[in-house]
Amino acid sequence: VQQTVVNSVVTDPYASAAVVTTGFRGQSRAMMDAVGRDMTKSGSRSSGLAPPQEGAATNSDQLGEVDDVYYNEDDPDFDEALRIQERANRYLANKNYKYAIEEYTAALFLVPDDENLSPELHLGRAHALNGSRRHESAKIDAQLAIKIKATPEAYSTLAKSLFYMKDYQGAIDAFSKCKELLPEGELLSMFDRAYLQKAQAALQQELEEGKIPMRQKS
Repeated sequence: VQQTVVNSVVTDPYASAAVVTTGFRGQSRAMMDAVGRDMTKSGSRSSGLAPPQEGAATNSDQLGEVDDVYYNEDDPDFDEALRIQERANRYLANKNYKYAIEEYTAALFLVPDDENLSPELHLGRAHALNGSRRHESAKIDAQLAIKIKATPEAYSTLAKSLFYMKDYQGAIDAFSKCKELLPEGELLSMFDRAYLQKAQAALQQELEEGKIPMRQKS
């Protein structure tokens, strides 16, 4: 099957369905803006680039910093995780996946099981991993996010990871769960629908050719 969908969710111009858009302290909105801005070209990769220089202008500078009121002086680890997440979002926005992965990992070390922030960090790292074509690891991060808090965004990310792994049935099932969790009246994003259609077409071709791969757990 010829794959025409772009290589990574981080290039998704409709990233609102792939990244958490509601939840903890506005951080999710910042991540969505970072991922969705100027990410319409496919096939781009960035791994091993040097971190942006201090004070250098980037596309993600428009994000701004989270207001001080969002921080909790009683929980320094939590606050530091938020600051690290901000940096990770910037690296992700600039397709600097290597540093984004490192920053999300550092933040998760500080807050491994927070109900709201930890799933965001797992999903952010999953986007960066998919951008690095490390789809198995991205799938695991999406599953970890779902384990903490099942959301449409987490299942959307899982579905894309499974699609990249050519587990088309698994991707279809994950998109089905995503649709079940969407608020009443909401539909999959245009980008998610494109992935779903490609997965359905690929699965149909495999059925016709009699070469269905072993089903992977999702």
